[in-house]
Amino acid sequence: MEHIKQLVSLVKEKIAEIEVEKHKTYKNFNIFSILKMERKEVETHSAFIYELINPKGSHNQNDLFLKLFIEKVLELYDYGHIIKVTREDPTIENRRIDFVIETQKSLIGIEMKIEAGDQFEQLHSYKEELKIRQVNNQNIFLYYLTLFGDYASNESCKTLQPIHDYKIISFYNNIYEWLTLCIDKLDNSAPLKEAIIQYQNLIKIITNKGNKEMEDFLDNITNNIYDIKAMNIIAENYSLIWAKKEIEFWEKVENNLSKMIGDKYSITYLTEFFENEKLSYNKLNAVRTKSGKIRQAFGIYLEKDIQKTNYYLSISALYGLYNNKEIKINFNIYHNQSDNEKTNKNIRSLQDKISTTIVSQVNFYHYKDNDNLTYELFDEDFFTTITYELSKEIFSYLKLVEKIYEKIVKEI
Repeated sequence: MEHIKQLVSLVKEKIAEIEVEKHKTYKNFNIFSILKMERKEVETHSAFIYELINPKGSHNQNDLFLKLFIEKVLELYDYGHIIKVTREDPTIENRRIDFVIETQKSLIGIEMKIEAGDQFEQLHSYKEELKIRQVNNQNIFLYYLTLFGDYASNESCKTLQPIHDYKIISFYNNIYEWLTLCIDKLDNSAPLKEAIIQYQNLIKIITNKGNKEMEDFLDNITNNIYDIKAMNIIAENYSLIWAKKEIEFWEKVENNLSKMIGDKYSITYLTEFFENEKLSYNKLNAVRTKSGKIRQAFGIYLEKDIQKTNYYLSISALYGLYNNKEIKINFNIYHNQSDNEKTNKNIRSLQDKISTTIVSQVNFYHYKDNDNLTYELFDEDFFTTITYELSKEIFSYLKLVEKIYEKIVKEI
C-alpha cells in the first residue's frame, strides 16, 4: 500500500507541473473542444482537412498543403499534374468516399473513421468505384484513415488485403506530422497558422498524443515489478472509485430533497442495487465496465399519487438516459382511470410547457478519452455546492409541475 501511495504522490506532482505549463501557454484552450466538435467526423475533421487539401480553399495557398499531403501522408511522389480534389464523393452504389484526389497519374480514395463503424463491404466497394473511374492507366490507391492506424474490418474489406490492396494511415502520426509541416510553411499568416495549430491540438486531445510527457514520465518511474503491480491496482479500481462517488452524489441529492419536500413526495432510486456483484453498492441504477460505459440511466425518482382526483405526478433526475452524458429531468402526469381525449390533450399541453434545461451539470462518463470529467466532485466544497444546486433545481421543477397541473385540472 505504501508503494501505491508513493507512486500516486509522484504522479500528482507531475500532473501539477504539466497543468502549470498548460496554463502559461494557453494549451487548455481549444475552439473545437469549446464547441463540442472534437469527434464530429463530417462537420469537423472531414471539413477541415478538405479545406486544407483543396487548392481552391480559403487559405489562398493554392496546392501547397495538398502536395505536402500527397507526399508526406500518402507517400506518393510521381503523381503528375493535379486535376481535382473532392469530398463526400458519391459512388454508383449511393455511398460516399470521404476524399478523392485525382491526378494525371493517380486516382486516390481515402476513407476516414473517427468513431463510426465500417459498413458492409464499404472499402471493397470504394476500390471497385475507383477502378470504374480509372482513365489512361492511372494508378489506383485506396487509404484507410483512423485515429491510430487500425485495419479495416473483414466485413468492409471482403477480399481486400492491407498493404497490398489498401494502405493504413493515422491521425496520431501521419495527419499530425503533416499539420506540423503546414504550420512551418506559414511564416506570415497568423490567423491561418493559429487555426491549424488549434486543429493539431485537437488531434492531440482525441488521440491522447498530448500525454506524451506523462507517458515518458511514467516510463522513467516504473522500473520494477512492484511499480507495475501498483499501477495495475490503481487502474482496476478506477471505475469503482467513480461509481462510489456517483452513489454518494445521488444520496446527497436525496437527502437534500427530503429536507425540502418532507413527506409530500416519495423519493426512491430507480433500482436498488448494482447488477455487477463486484460493484454491489445499493441504490444506483448503472453497471460499470472497466471502460466506464453506461448500460442504463440512473438517478432518483419522485412520485405523488393524488388520490382524490386519480391524478399521478412523477419527476425524475436521470443521468445516462439514451446515452446522454448529462443530467436530464423528466416528468409525467396522467389520469389513472381516464381515456378521455380532452384530459389527455391537456396533459400533453402540460408536458409541452415545461423545459428541462439543467444548470447543475456534472460528467460521470469515465471512458478513457473523456477530458471533461467533473473531477471537482472529489473536492468537498464543490461536491456540497453542486448537489445542493441540483436539489434546488429539481425542487423548482416540482413546484412548476404542480402549478401548471392545478391550472390544467381546472380547465378539464
